[in-house]
Amino acid sequence: MRTFLTLGVATLCLVAVDWFAFHDFREPHTVRDYLTLVASLLVLFHFGKELVGQRRVDGVAAAR
Repeated sequence: MRTFLTLGVATLCLVAVDWFAFHDFREPHTVRDYLTLVASLLVLFHFGKELVGQRRVDGVAAAR
């Protein structure tokens, strides 16, 4: 449960950072904006892999 809460808060922070970087969709964006977006996506994919791996470990432990 603690992991879900921590990852949820971190995800909301990343979404807020991306919103602040891309809220002005009519203006051109800098390389820093795109790097922020790519870094956020990489972190979110890592979170997803961690949660899927944790569920598999919990499922294996529950099956034994």
